[in-house]
Amino acid sequence: MEEQEKQQDKASPVEPVVMCDDCNRPTGYCVCIYKARMETLEAQAAEAIDEAYRLRRLWQAAASCLLENHRLIKPRGPDESRMLQHAERTDLGVMWSGTTDGWINEPIT
Repeated sequence: MEEQEKQQDKASPVEPVVMCDDCNRPTGYCVCIYKARMETLEAQAAEAIDEAYRLRRLWQAAASCLLENHRLIKPRGPDESRMLQHAERTDLGVMWSGTTDGWINEPIT
């Protein structure tokens, strides 16, 4: 009986406990991994907010140009008509002064 237990012990070696370098806890109880994941997710969220802001500014500039040109040129198809309707509905403000040298730095709201 004792020999069988010894053979089973030899057959299943005990895995060494891996400790975290930062908090010196066993990796199963370590929160450092979750902290790192959280920091990564927060950074990705900040990047997404920045990208949304840039896209909004781009749309604002494009809508302003479309609205200014709409006064001079009729829409060239259904897509442009829909974009003009959306630009008028959103009322984002003026970024284009209507002249070739005139981007307004801050939108007028």
